[in-house]
Amino acid sequence: PIKDVYKITRKIGSGAYGEVRKWYVRETGELRAVKIIKKKALAEDERKKLKNEAEILRKVDHPNIIKLYEIFEDKKYYYIIMEFLTGGELFEKITDEEFYGDFTEKDAAMIMQQVFRGINYWHSNNIVHRDLKPENLLLESTVSHEDLGGKKTMKIKIIDFGTAQEFEVGGKKKMEERYGTPYYIAPDVLNKSYNEKWDIWSLGVILYIL
Repeated sequence: PIKDVYKITRKIGSGAYGEVRKWYVRETGELRAVKIIKKKALAEDERKKLKNEAEILRKVDHPNIIKLYEIFEDKKYYYIIMEFLTGGELFEKITDEEFYGDFTEKDAAMIMQQVFRGINYWHSNNIVHRDLKPENLLLESTVSHEDLGGKKTMKIKIIDFGTAQEFEVGGKKKMEERYGTPYYIAPDVLNKSYNEKWDIWSLGVILYIL
């Protein structure tokens, strides 16, 4: 039973599909974020998207990609156990002068380097994200930019891999499904003929915004 492995604590968020709670690993005391999703709230394609995300995240491990630990299900719910991030959305923080102060081009470079590393890792493992946008870049924690000898520090985590897909390197077969978010979609997607370079287009838009 899940309760034998995890200590269930307070709810930290909720939505139409379910809620998010803090859980602790009983044996080690480590903190986890757990999405508890109602099965009946999901359409069949949404269930496939959820299982696809879990399957792909199980295969990878990178410091700039959110970590999936486990996924459970019972008759009513899915339990998705993930790394616990406390920093919130990147763009909320860099526009908060009290938290971050003046945001410079050097700061943008520091952030994008981490995102590039994460996506390069995905592509080297033959996986394309297909929905990169500011809302899918989170901070690992809320840290003071006075840390590390007064240097600004921001550890970035890429999230939301529900539309991710494995691809064939150098293959002639193009992807055709239209996913993504307006303003971040490459033109090729609208033509239903694209490859993993879609992610690179989206990263260019994010860099421009930063």
